[in-house]
Amino acid sequence: MKPFFFLEKIETKTKNWSAPLLVLLFIVLLLRLPSLFEPFWYGDEGIYLTLGQSVRQGQTLYRDIHDNKPPLLYWLAGVAGTVFWFRFILLAWMMGTTVAFFRLVQKFFQSSKPVILLTTIFVFLTSLPLFEGTITNAEHFFIGLVILGVYFFLEEKFWQSGLIMGLAFLFKSPPLFDWLALIIVSFLPAGFGSGKKNFLVKVKEILPLVIGFFIPTLLTFILYALRSGALFYYWESAWLQNLPYLSSWGGQEKTVFWSNQLFWRGIILAIILVGVFLKRKFFLRKKLFFLALLWLVFAIFGAFLSSRPYPHYLLQVVAPLLVVLGFLPSFFKKKKLYGYFLAGLVPVVLLAAGFFYYHFYTHRVIAYYQNFAQFALGQKEKEAYFNWFDSNTWRNYQVVEFINDILPWGEKIFVWGNEPHLYALSRRVPVGRYTVAYHIRDFDRHQEVLTAITGNPPKIVVYDRGYRYSFDKLLVFLNRNYQQVEQFGSLEIWYRLH
Repeated sequence: MKPFFFLEKIETKTKNWSAPLLVLLFIVLLLRLPSLFEPFWYGDEGIYLTLGQSVRQGQTLYRDIHDNKPPLLYWLAGVAGTVFWFRFILLAWMMGTTVAFFRLVQKFFQSSKPVILLTTIFVFLTSLPLFEGTITNAEHFFIGLVILGVYFFLEEKFWQSGLIMGLAFLFKSPPLFDWLALIIVSFLPAGFGSGKKNFLVKVKEILPLVIGFFIPTLLTFILYALRSGALFYYWESAWLQNLPYLSSWGGQEKTVFWSNQLFWRGIILAIILVGVFLKRKFFLRKKLFFLALLWLVFAIFGAFLSSRPYPHYLLQVVAPLLVVLGFLPSFFKKKKLYGYFLAGLVPVVLLAAGFFYYHFYTHRVIAYYQNFAQFALGQKEKEAYFNWFDSNTWRNYQVVEFINDILPWGEKIFVWGNEPHLYALSRRVPVGRYTVAYHIRDFDRHQEVLTAITGNPPKIVVYDRGYRYSFDKLLVFLNRNYQQVEQFGSLEIWYRLH
């Protein structure tokens, strides 16, 4: 094989790409470049990389260490190892996602103008820090797979579509709803261009889309069944515990189902689906628009699933929202198409209402790039640059440096608090299965953690006095068996005496 054969292959594949697409890919690179120099500061990234470190050290996810998402994100974090490489993988992934979106939009619009315009907006919405676009989260990875899944669906390559959607589902559960949109489009009476086929023929035609979706998940269950004692923990952590999580924001787990916001959002979704069914002949005159519209409706439901106002949840809706918006100007100009224009506004209004109702927050954009420029030009010290992201960032780096100075490599630690960065930065794993205190509290696993610590006491315990909830039994154990040797802000460092 020739040296750099893969580079020749890339050149062959990309030589016919349009100049605007190449420019957009360069913009993605520029927008994301500062993210490669960010410190560890974002909590969820700390969890992902801690679990990834656990995988690298031979532990089994869920059985030996806990989080409540499917495994693909943690495996990817294990490949990355550090926040730099995690962000670098994300940069490359989002460039690929941009190409996929560009190709998908070409399926919906023949003119190049809406394709270029919509892809440009897509790049800025997904790569700016406004909606946490520069931070590595599951949404960044599954939106690219969902876009590919819809693309293959339009190509009537149902096996590929189902398998890719199934892989997206293994990053996080909301892609289930994007997939359901494709299923409903397929089975509506009059079909997707095949109205006279009987139901059994339609089932046979779409069966690969269904089977393909479940194959990746089935394979993970087989994998964990082959690991001693791992299957139950996989089922409980990655799937079963997600059900109460979806309605736990603001204490909603204590309410009856008709007072739960998820219930009422389901009612709204059902009303929309009934309306679509009753007006199916109307919608099927504009089949591509209908697909985009239904995709957007289900993506909104997926993004609002937990009622949590985290900006990266909104990344799920960007692609279908832009496609729907791309149709609206042409519908508005023609009176006979005005009904489609009004139909397209419905999910847009629902999305806007949900954004304000759930109080979604956003991140600063101009200040983000100013902070990086000042640091890169030597106008800002490293400590100030780090603490711009979070006031505790520099402190956490000091704690990790202290731990690594006095603790041999391979030793586990335990942190009571919500600072998983301490594990990820020091490349250590916790004693017990939990990386953050809020998981221990949410699932009431204090005794499990205390048993793990007393059975295999770590050399170092970090106790966060700033965390609003204390762990009294752990404090009793620390006072009997440990000595506080250092303190960084609210973080106390306890060292085992014997």
